[in-house]
Amino acid sequence: MEERGVTPVLGEIVLISIAIGLAASVGLVVYSWVSPSGYGPHVALILRAENDNGENVWITIIHQGGETLNAGDIRVLAEDNNGEMVEVKMNWPAMFSLGDSENGTYHYGSNPHGKEIDVKVVHDPSSTLLLSVTALITSGE
Repeated sequence: MEERGVTPVLGEIVLISIAIGLAASVGLVVYSWVSPSGYGPHVALILRAENDNGENVWITIIHQGGETLNAGDIRVLAEDNNGEMVEVKMNWPAMFSLGDSENGTYHYGSNPHGKEIDVKVVHDPSSTLLLSVTALITSGE
């Protein structure tokens, strides 16, 4: 009984495995180069939340770097004293770019000073979350 057929079959299996592995690796590299549509702008934002000594909270957003944003494409949502996310009315310029600092206000409810709130900045056309932070409401004095 001869066993010559085993070595060529194992060799073919090894070659096919290598070919599949190389094809998967090349596909992964090529796919990572292609940027899928729907990604939003890349920006660095800083946020500050202050109490106006009443029931309102002032939100300040500072553009620290990245792309210029069209103000009509940005929404800011902040948490009120019931834990609900409400829209912050911001005083955006037409374009929000590096170095710009803009303010907005919303009704928090009773006793906002010293509370922590969740704040989200969303790029509407792409549904991209540009900033999501938990901010401490400080005194506006």
